[in-house]
Amino acid sequence: MKRLICGVNFSDKSLCLSENEFMVKYLDIDIAGNKKCDLSFNDDDLPELFVINGDAKVDCFAVVKIIRKNEKLSISKIVVVTSHFSKIVKIHTEYNKDTYYCALDEFNNEFVINLLEKKALKNEIYEISLREDNSISKSFLSNYFITLFKYITNLKLLIEEMYSIIYFVTNADLIMIMMPDNLQTRVFIKAFKEISSNNIDDMLKFASHDHFTIFKYLNYDYIEKIYSSDSKRDLNESKKNIDKILNSYFYTIIPDINGNPIATLHLGSFITNNFSSDSFMLALQELSFKMGFFIEKALNYEKVVNEGKELKTLFSKFIPSDIIDKMIEEGKVEREPERKEVAVIFSDIRSFTNITEANQPDDVINFLNNYFEEMVTRIRKFGGRIDKFIGDAIVAVFEKSENENFADNAVLAGIEMAKGLKKVDISRIKLPESGFGTGIGIHCGEMILGNVGSEQKTAYTMIGDVTGKAEELEGDTKKYHKHILFSKSIFDRLKIVKSKAYKIDEDIFSIDIPEENNEEC
Repeated sequence: MKRLICGVNFSDKSLCLSENEFMVKYLDIDIAGNKKCDLSFNDDDLPELFVINGDAKVDCFAVVKIIRKNEKLSISKIVVVTSHFSKIVKIHTEYNKDTYYCALDEFNNEFVINLLEKKALKNEIYEISLREDNSISKSFLSNYFITLFKYITNLKLLIEEMYSIIYFVTNADLIMIMMPDNLQTRVFIKAFKEISSNNIDDMLKFASHDHFTIFKYLNYDYIEKIYSSDSKRDLNESKKNIDKILNSYFYTIIPDINGNPIATLHLGSFITNNFSSDSFMLALQELSFKMGFFIEKALNYEKVVNEGKELKTLFSKFIPSDIIDKMIEEGKVEREPERKEVAVIFSDIRSFTNITEANQPDDVINFLNNYFEEMVTRIRKFGGRIDKFIGDAIVAVFEKSENENFADNAVLAGIEMAKGLKKVDISRIKLPESGFGTGIGIHCGEMILGNVGSEQKTAYTMIGDVTGKAEELEGDTKKYHKHILFSKSIFDRLKIVKSKAYKIDEDIFSIDIPEENNEEC
């Protein structure tokens, strides 16, 4: 009686086995289901083996899943033949029982036929052709890790993807990857079998001892556990292995490209002496070097992102976020000197000298801080940045850009600043008879922008007469009894609020402050 072999997704029907001994039935299985495939077989004529073409334009993992769902075919073996290494690892991780695979540098039908006749059908099939004496080849690992480049921007996702190859090489039931994070330690945990929390805790004690022996400067009390989603499910639903204990433990250093420790890898297994063979040691050594390369890249990326966030937080009170993003993108903290057209706001608190003389220092400082907080928020709302504080005065700059009208933004910010005075807490200070008010002057023109100062202290500032003209306009607000004054240069560039502006004097314009319940200018 001939032995039945099913060739899956071999459109060229190229499995030319010995006709006297084998009968080959060809099937097509698509990933949407088995519409093209009839998986019904007689009980006395079940296929001995399914051979899946893993290089066909079909998800071979889904094909394996479809076959394994058929209870009648549970006794059938499956061989996946492919040159796509990542597919092999995924199949091994999910279907490591009676499902085998052959990895080829290039798909070759003659090799497949030879493998089937000489190995598979004599129950001598081995898991992967690139394994020799149960060792993993360097080329296999290299090809698999190439697929991980896309994950180096997300350390957690990278580790999740690494779990499969670690399991493939080690067959560990529990995996921990520990790495320093400043003075604390992050522990990434993955359980491949249902496992009790006691087993997790016990192995973590051993792992922590070994990890802190390598990284002596870390704080033993600060450990962040990061479970894979599957491990959480296994922990919560653990029943089968609740009474089992881990009988094998092994750890190794994960080095960076210079050979320095960057993390540690810890393995646990229910099988005794699971991590003792010479071939395992060689495979693990190659694996740890590959892991170290990618983890180092991911940590460097994470460091750059975190430094960018810190830089953004540091300067966000004074510089608009889009400018900070540009500085981070260009990798420069300092901007190059440039000549640029800008609009400048000069704002000053009226009778501030009287306020300082009539109040306690701490009350004055608290009042100023509260005032500045309200004003800076409104300036930044319209894309402005703080050039400097001069006592109680604020100098803000709005740079010309292609997308927004810097003159409109400066005037709109001035209006918001005037409206925001009502929100400044003045309950703890004594005010002069004239009350609490400010003057705002706005002018625009060309300025030189750059870093000015000494080695001990520098500041990014503006050089030119635009600020002086804005300050003169602020001084004139008392003369004309107006809250905001701006120059003809500003008026000529207005678009949004131009219809609301009006002339006060030669080359001097103003705009009224809307009521709080009417936001339209």
